[in-house]
This record gives sequence, C-alpha cells and structure tokens, in this order.
Amino acid sequence: MLKRTIVKTEEIRHSIKALIGFKVTNGDHIHSLFLKGSHTKSSNMKRIREGLYFSLLQNQKESTTHGLFSKEFCDFHKIDLKKFEDLSKKLSFGLHELEDGNFWFNEHHYNVFGEYNVIEKPFNKSDHPNSNEHTLSYENGNSYNALVNKYKLLQKFSDEHNLGLTFKEEDIPNNLIYYPEHILKTQVIDGDDQTN
Repeated sequence: MLKRTIVKTEEIRHSIKALIGFKVTNGDHIHSLFLKGSHTKSSNMKRIREGLYFSLLQNQKESTTHGLFSKEFCDFHKIDLKKFEDLSKKLSFGLHELEDGNFWFNEHHYNVFGEYNVIEKPFNKSDHPNSNEHTLSYENGNSYNALVNKYKLLQKFSDEHNLGLTFKEEDIPNNLIYYPEHILKTQVIDGDDQTN
C-alpha cells in the first residue's frame, strides 16, 4: 500500500490601496539616472524634476549608488543639503516601475511579497489613507490632501532654491491612484490518498 500526499497550489488575489504619489513620465530619463556615472553628466543634472525626485529617492538609500547623484545634484543647483535631507525625510519616497515604463514615487507604507501588478483605478477625494501610512499629517484625514501637502512642500523647496518648478493643484493627478494587486501562492495539503 502506497501513501501519497496531495499538494495543490492556490492563487489568492487581493488589492491594497497604495498612497497616491507622483507619476514621473518619460521613463528613459529616469533610467539614465540609474546608470553608473550618471552623476558626472550635466545633462542629467539639468533635468530638474526627475533629478530632484531621484535625489530624494537616493537619500532614502533606495539606489545602489546612493549619495553620488544626490550630492552632485545639490551642488550643481546650490541646494542646501540640510534642507534637502529634511525634505527627503518628510516625503519618505519609495519607487515602483510601472508597466508602461514610467515610474511612480510613493510613500513607504506597505511591503509587497511575491508577484504583483499595479492597477490604475479612479481616485476619489473622499478616499481615506491606508492605516499604515505615516510621516505626513493628513489634513481632513484623506489621501488627496496629503498629496497636495507633498506638492506644497516641493513647491516651497523649489522656490527657496530657485529651481523653477511649479506644482499647481490642477497639475496634481487626483484621478490616479495605484493599487498593488498581490498574487499570493500558497500550498495546501489536502490529506493522504492511499493507493493500493
């Protein structure tokens, strides 16, 4: 008599709301910033919007060459390093590459295990933030106002350092929110099948 254990794999999908953040288009520009030696090219330094986001990301130790680009970017634009570090702490950026080749900078507030897709869904101003989101104080308790506050921080920083960036409320992608769709694969033991 042979005892056999049957194991099957179940695929479980569920969505968790991600904090709305900043979508950066033209992925090739961002990709070029990740390349070795990117901090030595003035053309990269002149892409102020992408360069600022990438520098903030580096300051969070998210890049293998963290610090090099960030330091050069601050030097190039005469940015006060202490104020830059303070801004970085307030924004606490994470990064996801999207299927369309663009990038989504978002608040660190969830961990993703296993495979996942990023789904674009309509975002309502009444949506409340995930309970794990932190760092920013949520005006009126919703994610849209948290996003506006992020833009205000960046606008103030740009004005103080003459970066020439503008972040108007109508530019904020308030109709976009990205939900990570987790694909969790679990093994379930059904029991023993006794075969003669």
